[in-house]
Amino acid sequence: MTYKNYLIKLNNMKKVFFLPISLLIPIIFIFAQWTEPVKIWKYGVAYFQPNASHLFVKDTLGNLHLGWYDTSKDVYFCIRKQRYDGNQWFYDGTAYDQPENGSGYYRLSWMPTLSIDEDGRFLFLWESRQDGNFNIMGRYYDGSLLSSVFQVSFTSSYSWFPKSFYRNSKHHFIYSDDSTGVFNIYYGYFDSLVHTPSNITNSDENCLNYDFYVYPNEDISIIYTKNRNGYQNLYNKRRISNVWQNENLIFSFYSDVYYPNIISDGEKEFAVFTLISNGLSQLYLSKYLNGVWSTPKLLSDGNYNIYYPTGVILNDKLHLFYVSDSYFYGELFDLVYDIQKETVDSIKLIAHHDTSFIVTPQCIVDDNQNIHLVYILNDKTPPPDSGDSPNDIYWTYLQNSKKNDGKKDNKKPYSLIKYQSKLVFDFINSDSYYLSIYDVSGKTVGSFSCSSKRFTLDYSKFKSGIYFITVKEGDKRWKEKIFNIK
Repeated sequence: MTYKNYLIKLNNMKKVFFLPISLLIPIIFIFAQWTEPVKIWKYGVAYFQPNASHLFVKDTLGNLHLGWYDTSKDVYFCIRKQRYDGNQWFYDGTAYDQPENGSGYYRLSWMPTLSIDEDGRFLFLWESRQDGNFNIMGRYYDGSLLSSVFQVSFTSSYSWFPKSFYRNSKHHFIYSDDSTGVFNIYYGYFDSLVHTPSNITNSDENCLNYDFYVYPNEDISIIYTKNRNGYQNLYNKRRISNVWQNENLIFSFYSDVYYPNIISDGEKEFAVFTLISNGLSQLYLSKYLNGVWSTPKLLSDGNYNIYYPTGVILNDKLHLFYVSDSYFYGELFDLVYDIQKETVDSIKLIAHHDTSFIVTPQCIVDDNQNIHLVYILNDKTPPPDSGDSPNDIYWTYLQNSKKNDGKKDNKKPYSLIKYQSKLVFDFINSDSYYLSIYDVSGKTVGSFSCSSKRFTLDYSKFKSGIYFITVKEGDKRWKEKIFNIK
């Protein structure tokens, strides 16, 4: 079944109502106005961390940055990055790890994390096994020069799963290390150099599956799982006014917690995670307010397993993204939760693939309040001689329907009508405009000059996919998108 036929079938279906156990309200499954997912990396075997990888970040220059590790060649020279400038994705061609020691598996580089400042200077951290132990390595780009690889952790045991977060001229980071005999969480930061990480959990039980958030005042919240009564329960550790507080048990579960993520906008804070209930992995949400975590609320309906939850806050709505096995290979959904009403507004299907598994989605809100989502497609059955790889990266986004920048200079000098396979531009004035059309890879597929009040573009002969049009008048520029499905 093609993607187009799948959408047609879905749109012909009746809306489905169900009664979640926790909410006792009807929920409507609808198809959101997300763009068709586009493959932005197809040249290797790409991976994100399995939980809260902190690899999809933004600067204040209008760019989104995405990191990953790629094992198509080997387990080293595989830390990679690409950038989206608001129009297209660019791959910089750099393998950021530069292993100098060991051979084979002893040159391993994987599980990276990425943080970036306002001007695009970034820090990459990852795991390495060059000296026979797992240690955290790093590399920093200062805007003009890329540093050599430097070491962050210095233990003779295992340092795993780094996660970083930029705030106030510091690249804050955490990772786990078992030099005490169990895995504890270590915190440190990088400004112009690495400040020695310290053990902040000091536990005699393994602290695993963690995520963290740094507030504008540099208070820090960390959630993680730890054994309690034979189950992996969810805990919270906070730094307030530069002092680490005692850990708090968020809730006592008689089941294991998986995929915990912190979702915050700097004011509101939520923990989203899955919990095994009646034999299925279900979606739960807890809110932190005035020093107290709320009783976790069940958001899923109990009919299917839920995996890889993550999310963002936008316009007082919580967008929770997750993979459900309602279809064998998994489908990617956007659950919209009204924070004020504490109810679910809708559940929207974002992506479906007929022969491939969807895993590890990541999301971000750009400066125009559009939500961007990337995920790995684990293709088990690529077509023969297709050139496709087992693990590709896909990207989709949801345009902010309430966008209003309020700047007269940014007002579009035209109206636009879309019908069938045509775009009709009606310009307010008959000035000179220049239109450029390019695909998602950045390849130009057409350029036109227009000095009349109407311009019609017929894109019926374009290949399926997403295309962009820039309209230029002097030094001003506007952008449109073509969503072309055949």
